[in-house]
Amino acid sequence: MDGDEKGTSLGIEVFAHVLLRRWRLIALVTVVGLLASAAYLALAPREYTASTTVNLTVISTEPFAGRSAPSSLLDEQEEKAIAQSFVVASRAAEDQRLGMSAREIRRASTVSTSSGAAVVTVNFTANSAERAAAGADAVAGAYLSFRQDRAAERITQLVEGLDGRIEELTEQIVEIDGELDRLDADSSSRAQLASEREQRETELTNFLGQRNGLQGVDTAPGVVLSSAEDSSVDVAPSARLTLLTGLAAGLVLGVLVAFVRDLRDRRLRSADELGRAFGAPVLSEVGEADGVIPARGADADALRVARERILVSLGAGATVLVVDACHEGQVSSLPLNLAVLTAQAGIDVQLITPEESSRTRSRLDDVLGPDGDDVEMSSSGGSLTFFGATDGHVGAHADPLLTTQTARAIHEAGERTITFVVLTMEAYHGSILAALRHTSAVILVGSEGVTTRAEIRWLRDEAEAMGAAVLGAIVKRPNRGVSRRSRGQRARSHRTRFPDRSRSAARTATPSTVSVPS
Repeated sequence: MDGDEKGTSLGIEVFAHVLLRRWRLIALVTVVGLLASAAYLALAPREYTASTTVNLTVISTEPFAGRSAPSSLLDEQEEKAIAQSFVVASRAAEDQRLGMSAREIRRASTVSTSSGAAVVTVNFTANSAERAAAGADAVAGAYLSFRQDRAAERITQLVEGLDGRIEELTEQIVEIDGELDRLDADSSSRAQLASEREQRETELTNFLGQRNGLQGVDTAPGVVLSSAEDSSVDVAPSARLTLLTGLAAGLVLGVLVAFVRDLRDRRLRSADELGRAFGAPVLSEVGEADGVIPARGADADALRVARERILVSLGAGATVLVVDACHEGQVSSLPLNLAVLTAQAGIDVQLITPEESSRTRSRLDDVLGPDGDDVEMSSSGGSLTFFGATDGHVGAHADPLLTTQTARAIHEAGERTITFVVLTMEAYHGSILAALRHTSAVILVGSEGVTTRAEIRWLRDEAEAMGAAVLGAIVKRPNRGVSRRSRGQRARSHRTRFPDRSRSAARTATPSTVSVPS
């Protein structure tokens, strides 16, 4: 459970960190999406859709005697087919306000039903609101008109059929009456003719009732519930919906682009990312305000934090490889100040910088003095020794940086001496591996936004393969302004007095300069 919660928390933290780091890119893509939707609104043709809703009535000979709901007496598919038929479109085309053919009207109109088929809605799309409203009303009116005319025609046809049958029955009754008048009262045929006459009268009565019922049918097709002119007109594309869609699409795309950009970006943007990639804790974060040696203020305090965490893991006589991945073109001041502050803690420190040793030695003049390479740094006995190899042409050695003198200096260091071997990430990979072979632990010095994921993973894998302990990373932050707390720390640090750095001749070494191609 704890592992799942930690993984979830880490995922949310990484997600939020990417969003905060790439917020400008996300905002830019979001604005582009919004502008694209605005451009679409400006260029895309507008379509206006108006609707007319009608309520159909059931045409029946018994309008008040039916027990079923009107919707059950109407066929939904039939009514939709009629409303969208060419006949109805032809009638609507007669409206002079439209100026459209029946084929165009059919393409521009759609029909939907509700409550079974009792309520029919006619939608009409045109290039203007007035034309759309006129089209919807015209199609709805033509539909009701056609429905009424068809009902009237069917009733007329039925009535004409009944009239013919009534006329035939009337003629038959007249003929029977004539025959009855000619027969005697006691004739045997009289009873049969009387029965036939009664049957014809019954049929005539039924047909007369049917005809009267059909003639009384109300052929009103329905009523308009809401006309298009009285209703709102929908506009497509909708300005609000289109802008919101463009904004949302730009935001989603911006987030995706931010994560893709972040995955493709090899540089590590924060101390947390650098620590995760290195697979080791972040020992300290240093602002590196001025890069002076010795460090002062908040930088010195941060490096002292790193020093104490390192000393907890190191034993007497340890040799540590410090790999500088700040990419400043030379060894940065962080590993040099780390060595100085460690010596100030009362520990004998040997500092070896195989790359451009003479240049590094000159940067330590304020600590070692112009004439010495070994100086006492603490009243408790700690000293700092700077070593630079001078053992001839590098081609005569197994490695251009880790020469014979350098290797001897590492292995002959005192039992209570901590040796810091400092190499930049630009050094030969073979030299870094050779240094790993001669050391027992490794520390990474990286810079936010500069150090890459690939290089520190390579260092971590090689260190693990060669059995060197990965102690952690010291991270240099870019200056983002000075907080109140930092200002307070810097003020207090200025009041701190460094121990007296008197020179000592405990050990001497001659610096030499080794040029390493980039």
